[in-house]
Amino acid sequence: KVLVRNEILQPGQRTKTFRSRRFRLLLGNNAVRLRINGKARSVPAASSVIALSISRKGRAPLTAAQQPSCAPA
Repeated sequence: KVLVRNEILQPGQRTKTFRSRRFRLLLGNNAVRLRINGKARSVPAASSVIALSISRKGRAPLTAAQQPSCAPA
């Protein structure tokens, strides 16, 4: 289920809180503050798109084939 599609947040802008056992996240850069279960989590630096799988087990990078699509529905 897509929760946010094609949303670009400006510096200082917040988004609503999402609740899920796991989700996939695609970021344009690492200039974000990510909180998981109320704890601040770092986002790895990268020169291109950052794609992560987030679950109770932690964060893991996604391969290109696993990345969520940014294409409009």
